[in-house]
Amino acid sequence: MRKNQTKKISVSVYVSITHSGLKSEDFSSFIKVLREYWNSKSQLIMSGTEEAMADDERLILMRTDIKQCYNELLKEGKTPKAIAIREMYLKKTQHLFL
Repeated sequence: MRKNQTKKISVSVYVSITHSGLKSEDFSSFIKVLREYWNSKSQLIMSGTEEAMADDERLILMRTDIKQCYNELLKEGKTPKAIAIREMYLKKTQHLFL
């Protein structure tokens, strides 16, 4: 972003899964945030509004669900790969986006 730009820009938050150096295709979290409120280190929204706190909760839940998919693949005796984790997560959550 240019320093002299004064417009507030809303950006979409995308989810990226990386495991053992391999990355899956990104997918949308369906969350939009003003760029100035996004904390890339914590990967959360630093706004303090109710909407931002609800979106942060959704992001934390998504991260937890993705970790559960990883653990399920391990329990099944499969080698978790980023693509397999992504596919499992999207299959489990597809009803949320219909």
